[in-house]
Amino acid sequence: MAYCVKDNNRGYERSRFESSVDENFLCSICLNVVKDGRICRNNDHIFCCYCIEEHLRINSPNCPECQEELTQATLRQARIINNFLSKLKINCDYVSRGCVEFINVENLQKHVENCGFAPVFCSNEGCGQEINKQDKIIHETEICKYRKNCFNERKDVAILQQSIKDLDSKVEKCLRKMQTQMNEALTEIHRKIDEKLTSQFVKIQKEMMVSMKEIKDFQQNLATMVENSEKINDDKAQMLEEMNSTHQSAVAVTSPTKEIVSTPTTHDILVAGGNHRCNQYFGSIEKVEIFSWEEEDWFNVSPMKIVRANASSCIQKDQLFIIGGDDPLQKRFGRSDSKLDRAPHFVSILNLNELPLTWAGLSLFPYRCTGHKNIVCRQQVLHIGGVQFPNTDNHNEKEISDKICKLQLNPSTSRVVRELCFMPEPRESHGCEVFEDIVLIIGGKTDGDKLLDSVLAFDSQTNRCKEMPPLPHPLTQMATVKWRDQVVILGGVSTYPNKKLNTMRSVIMYDSKTGKITKLPSMLNKRSSCCAVITGDIIVVMGGRSDNGILHSAEHFKMGSSSSWDYFPSMNFCRSEFVAEVLPFKGMHIEQ
Repeated sequence: MAYCVKDNNRGYERSRFESSVDENFLCSICLNVVKDGRICRNNDHIFCCYCIEEHLRINSPNCPECQEELTQATLRQARIINNFLSKLKINCDYVSRGCVEFINVENLQKHVENCGFAPVFCSNEGCGQEINKQDKIIHETEICKYRKNCFNERKDVAILQQSIKDLDSKVEKCLRKMQTQMNEALTEIHRKIDEKLTSQFVKIQKEMMVSMKEIKDFQQNLATMVENSEKINDDKAQMLEEMNSTHQSAVAVTSPTKEIVSTPTTHDILVAGGNHRCNQYFGSIEKVEIFSWEEEDWFNVSPMKIVRANASSCIQKDQLFIIGGDDPLQKRFGRSDSKLDRAPHFVSILNLNELPLTWAGLSLFPYRCTGHKNIVCRQQVLHIGGVQFPNTDNHNEKEISDKICKLQLNPSTSRVVRELCFMPEPRESHGCEVFEDIVLIIGGKTDGDKLLDSVLAFDSQTNRCKEMPPLPHPLTQMATVKWRDQVVILGGVSTYPNKKLNTMRSVIMYDSKTGKITKLPSMLNKRSSCCAVITGDIIVVMGGRSDNGILHSAEHFKMGSSSSWDYFPSMNFCRSEFVAEVLPFKGMHIEQ
């Protein structure tokens, strides 16, 4: 049953109007002429604003007439009805007290506030009678039996005036005394401040003379250090030149691919971990290799201390962090190995400033996770979605996360600082790219292995997500790179075009601001669970799965100038579900 209000906020009684009011202008709840009319979303049922808001708050979130879902946010103002009713004539609220005026509804409130028939109380002590506002003065001065006579009032005024004069005299004396005391106090304060400042100034001068001498000594020492540093750099450059010469004479670089032209903006590429198949072996590996643009080939470097696949990586402050992951043999066959069991619980750390590259000790992570994404946005590491295993002993007990969290990573321990946002639905095996304060979260899959075509924009300033235009079709296990204002989406698994799971070779660009889709030339191979990087304007996509198994091949495409993809030197190991990063600076990363 609809809630019927019992106060003055309800509609106007029909009898108050000068002319008859049509029944279509009656509130469906209080049955009076509507006041500040509101209508429901689709069927235009009309209510007083107060009546319908109380109904929604107390009874149910539905229209009392048509029962459609209704909230205060979806109510619409009945502007045409309100404008029509505002011109009708209505009697005063105080008609029962004698007011006979009819006023436009839009002017009623102003009239009531100033109406001479409004009730007021006599202010004479001992009376308190309720009278009309327009009769107040006459009642208090002529009619009221408690009114004061003129003689007593003049006497009271004279006494009050004399009291005011006496008080003014005392206040003036007090002010003169206070002013004298304040002047004396200010003079003393100024004297003490001057003495203190003079003493401090002399002390500072002495300290500055000592500091100037120390600065001069430091500048001399710095000049000596710079001179020694330049000499060391010269020696280092000579050593590197000799090492490069030795390496080039010892290694014959051959490549079956089209010649790749390095540019000043290309940086070396590191790949690590992943799933691997070779002969009878299938499982995760700890192998790490780097592609050198100078050598145009892949070189093995120090392996990770544990195996991991389907992990996520990020680079912060010249340190590479690899987080989470799993091992398929451990899940399928219950394989137990100390190196495998620890993989999902630890963060592998590689200091990119130290040569030769060596994996540091592992940092503990709060829980096992896989299929997630870790990205750096405004110097903050974010952890987005993925599969979490709350029970570390049961590999089948898992849940897909809908959280975006802020992480703190360091060599001793890693932790989730706080949860920033919840996505509209959980997702894993998705793509992520950063555009200043905005993180685009692309595709993936959710509970029940349902593939997603949705795209979310997470604002790191407000910690809120909003929906962007969707992808052309659901997509997961794809690779993504950022190019200018675009996300380039490569390969993946989709239910397009025949509603079956298909490994894709398509490449599309998604505009980060408008969601506009642009198609690029397709890759040479179908690829899912692959990795891609962009260095300069060159996109390199590596490994992954095709219809024929796990790949070690790679291919590249130059944005803005290429018309097709060309093969790139193949990796030393076939890999899927691995991580890949562009090293943040040029240097000799490979072991000689």
